[in-house]
Parts: sequence; structure tokens; C-alpha cells
Amino acid sequence: MISVKERPQGEADWAAATDLVLAVTGRAFNVQREALMSKQRCQADIAFSRQVAMYLFHIVFGGTYKQVGALFGRERTTVAYA
Repeated sequence: MISVKERPQGEADWAAATDLVLAVTGRAFNVQREALMSKQRCQADIAFSRQVAMYLFHIVFGGTYKQVGALFGRERTTVAYA
């Protein structure tokens, strides 16, 4: 986890952090960005990779469940489950 001082501050910082997490997760699981950001239910491997991306965003960048949910088009409870 990064320190509070290094957390993304503005919208541009959060967008860059999102791009980084999606790129790393997509490459690790061989899943396209569009599939990770899809609002539809999908195959188990894509759903798992999306959960990993949400987890990383929450843990590494310190995003709240509400922030992560907004970025992925999910509710905070879904993020907490991930």
C-alpha cells in the first residue's frame, strides 16, 4: 500500500491509477480492458480478474469501496466481496 501522501489526489491521478491497475490485471490474466470494465455478468475467469483488479485498486492505491465501485460500475458491497 502506498502512503497517504502518495495517494492519487485529483481526477487525472485516479484515472491514471485505474489505467495502471487495468493494464497490469489484464496482462496477467490475458483479459481485455473492455471485459474488465463490462457491466454485464460474464465468464468466471473474467469475473475473477475483475475482482482482482478491484482488490488491487483498493489495497495498493487506498481507494474506498465507494470509489472503486464507481470506477467499475459496481456497488460498494460488490467491491467488498471482491
